[in-house]
Amino acid sequence: MKSVLIVTHRNGFEADPIIDVLRKRGIDVFRFNCDADEGVSFASFVSKKDEMELVCDGRRIKSEELGMGWCQQMPPYISQASNKRESLQRKNLLALQLAIFDHLPIPWLNKPRHVAYASNKVNQLIVAQTVGFVVPETLVSNDPRTIREFAQDRIVVAKNLATPWVVSRE
Repeated sequence: MKSVLIVTHRNGFEADPIIDVLRKRGIDVFRFNCDADEGVSFASFVSKKDEMELVCDGRRIKSEELGMGWCQQMPPYISQASNKRESLQRKNLLALQLAIFDHLPIPWLNKPRHVAYASNKVNQLIVAQTVGFVVPETLVSNDPRTIREFAQDRIVVAKNLATPWVVSRE
């Protein structure tokens, strides 16, 4: 019997009850925490053999051992930099993981790339308008002049585009 791949992160506790239910039903689950630091989670792709392997918390699984996938949540802070080295490592890790997940020969409940796309606030606004939702006039910008002009003579609500997670290493 093939395993169910659950893509999440170390703080993705919402996945735990699902994993418990699957295991009680005798279904093998491989939880992959995308955000893990060095020595915890790894992803590998060998091009000539078209082999993919995931390692998390000392457990290993090859692509042919997987039967389906569910992306519970990508780590919200993977692209936030605390220094240049960590930023580069996170961006490289995410690029590798998304490519591997896209090419795993399994059906997905929701592909990680689609989860990342759907979590983007600008994409959400555009889709909401496309399907006919009433969306207030909205500006997304990092240009202070444009923001001031937009906000002049109206009530505004400000919101971050990214989840402002802070990773503490105490």
